[in-house]
Amino acid sequence: MKNVLICTFVGHADAHLHMDKVLTHIGAIGNLKFFPNDLSLFNHLSKTQHYPDLITIDLHLPLKGGLQTLKSIKKDRNWKHIPVLMTCSEASRFEILACYNAGADSCFVETILF
Repeated sequence: MKNVLICTFVGHADAHLHMDKVLTHIGAIGNLKFFPNDLSLFNHLSKTQHYPDLITIDLHLPLKGGLQTLKSIKKDRNWKHIPVLMTCSEASRFEILACYNAGADSCFVETILF
């Protein structure tokens, strides 16, 4: 099994623990890291030599916001190749389209509660 690193922002305090359990249970990941905001993610990405296989970003992030964070990732020549999955509990068609236009590989509107 491929070892996958997922960098994600999680709005709910316990949601990351549930996400970790589910993804580990189905064998989807080997390594999972969580970042509370864009600054901590960018700090990690700028210091690592092993980029993640996937980044998930909450559309409604604190600080810059998820869309701006996505745009920053896709502008950087070292990071733009990393697939990005945008997540949110609710989003308008306009917001989803804006994510795709900014370079998101997929958008997931959460319909289940952990």
